[in-house]
Amino acid sequence: MLRVQWPTVIVVLGIVELYRVAQLARALGLSVMLISGDHPYEGQFDTDVAVIQIRSGVSVDLARAKSCIFYSMSRSFLDFDQARFRIRKYGNSEVSYYYLLARGTIDEDIYLGMQTKQSVSTIVLDKYRVKHRRK
Repeated sequence: MLRVQWPTVIVVLGIVELYRVAQLARALGLSVMLISGDHPYEGQFDTDVAVIQIRSGVSVDLARAKSCIFYSMSRSFLDFDQARFRIRKYGNSEVSYYYLLARGTIDEDIYLGMQTKQSVSTIVLDKYRVKHRRK
């Protein structure tokens, strides 16, 4: 069960997702900060939710977060690791990470690739080879 604590960072891949997630959070009565190329980080994370585009924000400090939700993920481990680094608290492991994945989809392969630092292409091709191996 999802037990999100506030403040929360929600990581998205695309700009459309950024605006939709922010719209939903506002509809729930939460204060929202957007971080993307069009909405640069202004130095203070003082809202309930920060919705951040995964490749946005050089030197963004979101360490105040108690929860981080990866709404969508890039296929790049570097992007993924950088997004988590923005939230990490040195010497403190209070942040809860959540990953929204659909069963039986490429989402699972992307997640596996990010957790194991493997290429998503390699994971997908290996699954395909095993599934279609001739007897």
